[in-house]
Amino acid sequence: PNIDDLDPPPWNKPLDFRIICMVFNRAHSLERLLNSLNTVDYMGAKVLVEVWLDRSRDDGSIDRSTYITASTFNFLHGDIRVHNHTRHVGIYGQWMGTWKPAPVSKEIAVFLEDDISVSPHLYRWLKNAHQKYDGRKEIAGYSLQGRSMKHNGAAGNLKAPKGQFCMLYKVVGSWGFSPQRENWLKYVEWYKKASKDLTFSPLVKGILPSHWYQIFIKQGKTESMWTMWHIYYTHINNEFTLYPSFPNNQGITINWQESGLHYQKKQTLKKGDPLLTKWNSTYDNLPDNPVKLDYGGIVIS
Repeated sequence: PNIDDLDPPPWNKPLDFRIICMVFNRAHSLERLLNSLNTVDYMGAKVLVEVWLDRSRDDGSIDRSTYITASTFNFLHGDIRVHNHTRHVGIYGQWMGTWKPAPVSKEIAVFLEDDISVSPHLYRWLKNAHQKYDGRKEIAGYSLQGRSMKHNGAAGNLKAPKGQFCMLYKVVGSWGFSPQRENWLKYVEWYKKASKDLTFSPLVKGILPSHWYQIFIKQGKTESMWTMWHIYYTHINNEFTLYPSFPNNQGITINWQESGLHYQKKQTLKKGDPLLTKWNSTYDNLPDNPVKLDYGGIVIS
């Protein structure tokens, strides 16, 4: 999908934290997400919530109930503004066409799809992570989910070695992602150029996402999997994403896995997917060199 024409409007106030909420037609999901954002401790930061509403592919309309939910919501900790896309942009445009920070801005941004809920410690975790690791070329950004599969098909979930509460992994987690600014902007510019070659497929040998993407190619559904491009880009540039690894698969986010683009029918949220509600002071002391895991969750350094 082409995203060249997407140019989000500037924000001319001081800003520490930008929360980008991506929605289409699930008003109840958006309300649940926004309510969870009201529970976050923002530690005095200047916060902006931006709700981006995509248009229908069929008739170009905006879902009225979702728009009303967004435009009438009372965000308690800062500003909120609602954007109606001028055309159908899909999930690619929602992720890659909604953040254009000013050159002098030091803001943190986080992308949240509408079927996400967040922990009260969202900002504290991201502020610590960005302060600790921004500027390291090998770190693409910071994923927030407490559970992730191993993308080479190995059994079990990702887990850092015992005694460690975060890890670097080869694949982005899209259940809430906060990019490292410079690497993200380079990725978006690369995508704009690479996607113009209609003979190119961003496949990485030996991992499940490549298999899924090949199926989508045959089905004409690659517009639902923007992450394959990011996986390929970070693979060729040897970048990693930082994940939390808290006890009991606690996450900074949870995904309700509702019917929509990614799930054909509502899933059953596993009991092992709680939000992190109690902060351990240990989490303030991020390691200088987090453990790195390969596509199978094996420690490589």
